[in-house]
Parts: sequence; structure tokens; C-alpha cells
Amino acid sequence: MATLTVRKVADETVNKLKTIAKENNRSTEAEVRSIVEDFTAGLLVRKEVEETNFYEDLRNYMKQEGIKGIDDFQLPSRDQTAEPMTFE
Repeated sequence: MATLTVRKVADETVNKLKTIAKENNRSTEAEVRSIVEDFTAGLLVRKEVEETNFYEDLRNYMKQEGIKGIDDFQLPSRDQTAEPMTFE
């Protein structure tokens, strides 16, 4: 594992981190590690969401699993007319 050193952090910020760490029953180091890991994981998820076409992935999965989906239904031609509904 790597070591990360952060310099010139305001005393107010360090004191707040210590308070948060104590509330979470962690050391300040463990709290900072958790914050950095959570932030990094969030960035990775956001990037994956932006680069992934969920619907295309879902269609491919359904096709592989033999699950019928919306693409298997035949839509009526727009040339066809239907009788108007009546509510009696």
C-alpha cells in the first residue's frame, strides 16, 4: 500500500476531521482514508454510468438469456386505423 502525505491543511479542517473520526469510532487516519476511498469510488461509478449504455447492456443480457423483451413485439403500422373508443 502507498502512503499519502497532505501538507498545509488548515487547523480548523484537521480539528473537524478529528471530531468526525471520533464520532465514527475511528482514528483520524482511518477517517481520512475512508473519505478518500468513498470519493474515489464515487468518481469511478460516475464515470462508468456516463460511459455505459444501460439499455444496450440490458438488451444484450436479455438476448443472451433468451428473455423476450420490447424488441420482440410487433408494433402496428401507423397506416392502420382503429375504431375510436366509446364509453357507454
